[in-house]
Amino acid sequence: MIEAADNSKFTSERILVLTPAGNDAGNTAFVLQQAGLTATICPDLVELTDDFLKGAGALLIAEEALSLDNLPRLMQTLSEQPHWSDVPVILITSVSNSSEAGEHLLKLFTPHGNVTLIERPLRPISLISTLQAALRARRRQYELRKFLEQQQENLTRIQEDERRFRAVFNQQFQLMAILSPEGIVTEVNDLPFKLTGISREDVLGKVFWETPFWENLPEMKCAWPERLTRAAQSKEPVLSFDRYEQRDGGVRIADSAVTAIRDSAGQVEFFIVQASDITERKQAEEALRKSEERYRTLVSQVKDFAIFTMDIDGRITSWNEGVQRVFGYDQAEFIGNNVARDFTPKDVANGVPERELADARKNGTASNDRWMLRKDRTLFWASGVTTSLRGSNGEIIGFTKVLRDLTEQKKMEQELRDSREILREHAEDLEERVHERTAKLQETISELEAFSYSVSHDLRAPLRAMQGYSQFLLEDYCDNLDETGRDYVRRISTAATRLDKLIQDILTYSRVARAEIHTRPIDLEKLFTDVIQSYHMLQRAQIHVRRPLLPVLGHEGSLTQSISNLLGNAVKFVPKDRKAEVNIWTEERDGKIRLNFQDNGIGIAPEYQKRIFNMFEQAHFTQSYEGTGIGLAIVRKAAERMDGEVGVESELGKGSTFWIELPKVEGA
Repeated sequence: MIEAADNSKFTSERILVLTPAGNDAGNTAFVLQQAGLTATICPDLVELTDDFLKGAGALLIAEEALSLDNLPRLMQTLSEQPHWSDVPVILITSVSNSSEAGEHLLKLFTPHGNVTLIERPLRPISLISTLQAALRARRRQYELRKFLEQQQENLTRIQEDERRFRAVFNQQFQLMAILSPEGIVTEVNDLPFKLTGISREDVLGKVFWETPFWENLPEMKCAWPERLTRAAQSKEPVLSFDRYEQRDGGVRIADSAVTAIRDSAGQVEFFIVQASDITERKQAEEALRKSEERYRTLVSQVKDFAIFTMDIDGRITSWNEGVQRVFGYDQAEFIGNNVARDFTPKDVANGVPERELADARKNGTASNDRWMLRKDRTLFWASGVTTSLRGSNGEIIGFTKVLRDLTEQKKMEQELRDSREILREHAEDLEERVHERTAKLQETISELEAFSYSVSHDLRAPLRAMQGYSQFLLEDYCDNLDETGRDYVRRISTAATRLDKLIQDILTYSRVARAEIHTRPIDLEKLFTDVIQSYHMLQRAQIHVRRPLLPVLGHEGSLTQSISNLLGNAVKFVPKDRKAEVNIWTEERDGKIRLNFQDNGIGIAPEYQKRIFNMFEQAHFTQSYEGTGIGLAIVRKAAERMDGEVGVESELGKGSTFWIELPKVEGA
């Protein structure tokens, strides 16, 4: 492994380079080193993909370093990246983005869209700028990962706080109930049911003052509606001295507090009712103190949010550590200053700080989504809310402000909008090019159809003449020719016949490849009977059909051609000392129907078993058997057009089993 920069820099900033051995590797390393970029020159794709797991900012690959053998490994490695990762890939190539070869190269990486082509000859400035842009994009990916991890940590903390709240709520040594704005009980902790013997079903879903706690205390029933009314009008808890009943008729003395909890619009969302025996007052006060302490600790530890309070004039009176992370001020620099200092000069001139406090004073809250200034006077996008604080008499005594820095998200949103616009333009351009190519393809198809017609009618006519005249020579002038002459004439006739058969097979392949295909259920029982009766050459073979044959979805003409070719081969490629035997059966495999043709022929060597389905391919030892080398190619193309597959299982000298797999008929 050759390092183009400091060997210790195995970080997300480094560039993995794959170029052919020679000057390219050294020159690339030198250029990147001069630009201050960390790079690792990899000798082959295996080492590049292995090294990618250690962290990489970008991949720089020469086109000629890729091949059909190693490209799947690279694509597999790229597909296994975590969801936040999309490593940039820069391909050095000799073709342009707009060329057909360039588009083909990009299509190879279609599942991995973050690919850039750099056309040769290489210009160091273009190479460096492209890599620097790729590294910037890669940094944003790692920053996004960090952001997501922090979000998950915050969510975990919130869930843990919820769990702790539930635990504390149910273990309180006092009654705690949550009421709807109408006074209906939605939740009660466990303690009152243990103390009173009243069941939870007797309380939940009922109006609070109509529950069994006050069944025989009418004066208490009358007091509760008025308490909720006062609590709804107050920002402080409404305290009272109460009595409540147990199931056995006993009455206990307790003090209670009713607190109205409001939503962001200042409307009552629900009431919290707390009540405890006087003997347990100290315990309740301690629980409240701890709850407040946990709240203050939670606020002080939330460093992603800047949380601070202000007096009625906007001067800052308290802060949390998130202020230092967001604004850059320490506590002494922040507290005591007016919040207007951190607004932009334009917003200050337009009265935005004062208007924000006025909105919070009027409506209870005011949004804070705008550009603001850090201590170093750089801009950041602040998103949050300002909320008014009220005293016990309902007067506004100050404000609290909660905001966070969403600058990167704002930039990402803008980049996303820009990318969508570029993608839209690219899509329009691509659609136009597809339309043009479709027209050219249609023109080519028309030309091929015309050529096929010409071959079918014009090219075969001379062959038929050759066959006819050679036959006339043998019949009418046979006595005038010696044995050599007669052999020459027979060879001419045989060659003409073989060429005519070859042309017919090519035309058949062309029709199978481009004919319109409509599949339907095919009854193989009937189809095999028709094929075997129609081809006389099959009469000299023993053909065994294991019934029943399962129906398939296919095209009758294409399937007939395929069956005829496979049966013809099974009968033809048999040693002269044995009689041809063919076993035919069907079986279901993975939701498809496999049609099998097992023969007792000469067999096929392993190295030929895939090649024989290509055009003009024959096993070397079959050259002594008559054939054009197209029959199996026709079978393969026909199966593909019917959404199927073909294959063979064979052992040299021991026969073969050819098969066609086609879709199953549903319900059959």
